[in-house]
Amino acid sequence: MSKTLALRRFSLILEKVTTDRFPSFGAIKSFLERHGFEFSGRTLQRDLSRMEHLFQIKISYDHQKRGYFFDQDQSINLDIFLRFLQVSSEGELMTEALADGRQVMRHLSFGTAEEPSGTCWLRPLLDAIRQRHLVSFTFRDFSEAQPRPIARLMPLLLREYLGRWHLVGTFVRRGPLQAFGLDRITDLTVEPVQFTRDPDTNPATLFAKAIGVGQAEGEPQRVLLAFRRAAGESVKTLPWHRSQKVVQEVGDRCLIELQVVPNLELQQRILMFGAAVQVLEPAWLAREIATTHREAADQYAARPALAAG
Repeated sequence: MSKTLALRRFSLILEKVTTDRFPSFGAIKSFLERHGFEFSGRTLQRDLSRMEHLFQIKISYDHQKRGYFFDQDQSINLDIFLRFLQVSSEGELMTEALADGRQVMRHLSFGTAEEPSGTCWLRPLLDAIRQRHLVSFTFRDFSEAQPRPIARLMPLLLREYLGRWHLVGTFVRRGPLQAFGLDRITDLTVEPVQFTRDPDTNPATLFAKAIGVGQAEGEPQRVLLAFRRAAGESVKTLPWHRSQKVVQEVGDRCLIELQVVPNLELQQRILMFGAAVQVLEPAWLAREIATTHREAADQYAARPALAAG
């Protein structure tokens, strides 16, 4: 059976055990058969084993309640697994569209002008991470006029944010993590030299307390935002962070709380909504956002008249 169908089975199993209380094997079997899958006890055990091995998603059996449940204490990658399923589903749609030809493609549109560069590095970098090989490349930071060489980096993680992939790594064990946008990498070399990964460091968990790929130093803080109703509805349907929750909805205001380490990406998200959002907490962040808005307004007030034509 294809990998796409296997992922679909995994998704249905997870859906059943998270929406029902301790479903039996028979209940899971009937659920999958209604979705077109032939299912047996052997298939279930094989799928549960693969979900744990590939995605660290643990589904256990409770003998007292005679049913299966999602074992949250032994599962660490649920968010990644769900995002992976979403990407796989989108990929399947694109494959079907290509098979159906131009009649389908004419009904699809993408929000960016072109495909982000750097995706060609995904496969070699993923292999380097899995096989623990050092990497070297040339990198151009947005704030630098000239590219600079990056030598013998320990690659640890590939992280996607707003459609752009980043390589996360360090130069020394337990050293600070650095992120490099794949679209600004050239001349990638996977070195034959291997490195020893720190077993106590999981980069994915370090990013779990912040938005984006910016440095997340310190402990998460309570960030309270007051959105206008329409903007709040938008943020509710596309959450910024998994800690996000709606605190209150009164009149035209929607109060949303985050528990995150404030960084540049958080400020950028807030500024994207302009006057449709107000920072209530913390006070220092509210002052920084207000200062940025004033500086932007001053630029428009002081701009020179444009020449006609």
